[in-house]
Amino acid sequence: MVAAAVSAAAGFLTLRLLERLTRTRRALRIWLVTATVVALVSLLGTTAGVSWGATMTLVSLHSVVAAVVIAAGWRSRTC
Repeated sequence: MVAAAVSAAAGFLTLRLLERLTRTRRALRIWLVTATVVALVSLLGTTAGVSWGATMTLVSLHSVVAAVVIAAGWRSRTC
């Protein structure tokens, strides 16, 4: 849970930084691609599950957190 909160905070900070540096809607596109790639890479860690059920649970948790963070970033944009 702490890792998800820290990752989300880092993601939102990155979005705000991109918005400040670019001042265009392109910042959101860059952030969206970056967030999606990070979410997909985070799924690689789910292969450490000891069983199929554990692996699917980890995949589900990672997917839900990624979806919530990306949706929140999309809604909170300032551009």
